[in-house]
Amino acid sequence: MSYQFKSKPKQKIELPLSPRLKKVLAYCETHDCEFIKRGDDYNEIELYDVIRNNPKSLVKRISGVYRLKLPSPDLSEDGKSTEVLTYYMQQEALRTNGTPIQDDRMHGVYQVPVTNENTRPNQAGQMPNNQKVSVRGTRPVYEIPFTPEAVDKIVAESSIGVNMFYLAFGTSTGPNITSPNPSTIKNIDDFKAGDFDELVDMSNYNFTTSEARLEQWRKEQKQVKSNAHLLNTINAANAANQRRA
Repeated sequence: MSYQFKSKPKQKIELPLSPRLKKVLAYCETHDCEFIKRGDDYNEIELYDVIRNNPKSLVKRISGVYRLKLPSPDLSEDGKSTEVLTYYMQQEALRTNGTPIQDDRMHGVYQVPVTNENTRPNQAGQMPNNQKVSVRGTRPVYEIPFTPEAVDKIVAESSIGVNMFYLAFGTSTGPNITSPNPSTIKNIDDFKAGDFDELVDMSNYNFTTSEARLEQWRKEQKQVKSNAHLLNTINAANAANQRRA
């Protein structure tokens, strides 16, 4: 009697989730909705597996830090912060065969599903009237409350210098997390020390430079605004005269 043999199929190894995806999964489990990984999630999962196996190869490059004012503290992970930090970071590490893997994304925030208000589970985790959860979008959860110390900690992660800092209003719905056209602050000292609104003013009047100017702005802002208003008035009058000519 002859026998036929074939190779046993390789068992698929499920890699551990990244820290961000663990939080998304935990949210889904407590809100009775399905957690579905996307294409870039698999890349992030592989990156963290490569980092576990070859941690010394990891390089982090942060291109910008964002200070966001939230419409509600409920959007923050701690439920009480009205200003938070996010940052855009590229992470790169080497696989065991020497090939690089790279992941680029915003850190300090993750997206969770928004479920229909009328189909949320009760305290016992049961759905009312056997209804299914209806997912109608996503919303961001912001992880890092703004403090000067938190800014320093983020910047210290980067292997390259960080010199671009942004101010924007955080959104309450995903996938975008900020309002368009963020204001720019060009040095870390003013970014850490200033009030959100005064820093936006500094940026709008192009008063920010690579050197700290916050104290100078506080002394001169009235004159700067007055000069800008006068210049705008003159320019508007000149434009009107040219149209009439």
